Amino acid sequence: MICLLHFPLKAKQKTHDATSLPSLVSNLIKNWEIEAYFKADLSNWRTIGPSKYTFAINGGRPQTAEYMLAVGTYNAIITEPNELYSPRTSDLASSHKTFKRMMPTFA
Repeated sequence: MICLLHFPLKAKQKTHDATSLPSLVSNLIKNWEIEAYFKADLSNWRTIGPSKYTFAINGGRPQTAEYMLAVGTYNAIITEPNELYSPRTSDLASSHKTFKRMMPTFA
């Protein structure tokens, strides 16, 4: 997942023309991340069509937005435990807390 929500503006490398495709994509990603982080009710999301949205990681099985919200955005992406993080022992709230601590620049 690209973490643009908390990315410091001073680190921004390029400013795209407001009407350009790169600007549209950048804003869409930022807004998606805000919704994924703060909106627990998919009917309030504007960046996706909840009934059509799916995502897959590294060729894995497509997952729904409901699944992502149920397990947490980070847990939906990091599906296998490793030496730094285990989605099996984290829920939505604890995963967000963990990643805020791991990446204080983005918090």
